[in-house]
This record gives sequence, structure tokens and C-alpha cells, in this order.
Amino acid sequence: MFSLIIYRLPRKISIFKPSSFCEICHQHLKFYHKIPIISYILLKGKCPYCSHKFGFNHLLLELLTPLFFLIIYINNPIGLNFYKYLILTSAFIIIFFLDWENRIIPNLITLPLIVIGLLFSFWSKINIIQLFLGILIGGGILTIVGLVYQCITKQQAIGGGDIKLSIAISIFIGWQLTLFTLFFGSVLGIVYYIFSHKKSETIPYGAFLSLSAYISIIYGKEILNLWIKYLSPS
Repeated sequence: MFSLIIYRLPRKISIFKPSSFCEICHQHLKFYHKIPIISYILLKGKCPYCSHKFGFNHLLLELLTPLFFLIIYINNPIGLNFYKYLILTSAFIIIFFLDWENRIIPNLITLPLIVIGLLFSFWSKINIIQLFLGILIGGGILTIVGLVYQCITKQQAIGGGDIKLSIAISIFIGWQLTLFTLFFGSVLGIVYYIFSHKKSETIPYGAFLSLSAYISIIYGKEILNLWIKYLSPS
């Protein structure tokens, strides 16, 4: 399902119909051609009709998705947080590959994510001030950084999709972990830029932001404890 969304959204193809097909020969795939991991291995990563290679990303996506879900399950008992983080992780996986391959973060993903995050927040009766502070930090910091960078370099560094994603993340995980997410995501972006062969290429910041936020979900308690230990006044 995730592969279908990642392929079709940038191409403005409905995710509901038609059924899965080969992008080269346009033959529709049978249900047994779409069994995660197993079908890819049996078909050797190729279309069963024209032998077009599907690409390693398909297998990578099929391997990472259950692994990331399993890690969420191990760290969160079945309950509100489990379902909340499962939804957030699903969005992260889609956004990571979309931004990495196409440099886009669709409103179709980020806006519903913001709404769902608000619903979870009201359901868990979160402090309104804390919620507002998270939104302000999540969207405000990236907006300021983006404007400053654009004024200096005359190039856009932070897109609207990045800002909406950051707001969604702040609603789900709180302002403290959002600060870490923004910091660590920026570090990953800088490392990518340093080692990138195309310095003029847009940095897929949304992908790094998603990865950083997922780390915050898993190691949130440890991160906050370190935050309190080393950054709080003694």
C-alpha cells in the first residue's frame, strides 16, 4: 500500500484505482505478485510480464515498514500512544520516500496528520498552552530559519511542506522532543549537504525530519532525561 501511495501521489494518480500495474508495460499485477517481500524475492524484483526492474526501494520499503511497526509495538503497549505513533510512523515512511525521491511533502499527508494529532491531543486532554507552544515552536523555528537562509542565499531552504510536517510532529510528540527533532534533522541535513555531489540540489529536509522524529518517538524518555540533566540549571 505504501509503495502505491509513494508512486502515485507525485504523478497525480488515484490511490484507489486502477489496481497495481507495471509502469512500463501497464499490465495489471495479480494479487500473488503483490505479497510483501516474498513476491519481490520470487520475481527477482522484476515485472512478471516485461521483466522491468521494480527497484530496490520497493524491497527496502517492505522490509522497513514491519520493522518500524514492531519497534513501536515493543516500546508502547496497546493503547492511545501505540495507535498514535503507528499513524505517525506510517506518515513518516511515506513522507521519507516521497521527499527523498521527489522532493515533495503533499498536503494530502500533512494536513490530515495535523487534524489527527489535534484529535489525539484533545482526547488525551493535553494542556492547551503546551499544545500551542508546540505548534509555535514547530512552525515558527523553521519559518524563521527558512526566511533567514533565503535572505542570505536567495535560495529556498525550507518549504511549506516542511513547516506543516514540523507542526504535525510538535502536536504528536510535544515541544521538547520537537526541539530535538529539529536539531537532529538539521544535523542530518548538513551531513547530507557536505557529502552530496550536487550542491545545488534541494536537501530532502522532510525525510531527515521524519527520521529524527521517529527516533524521538522511540527514545523520547531518554532524550528528555538527558535534556533535563545537561540543559536544566543546577
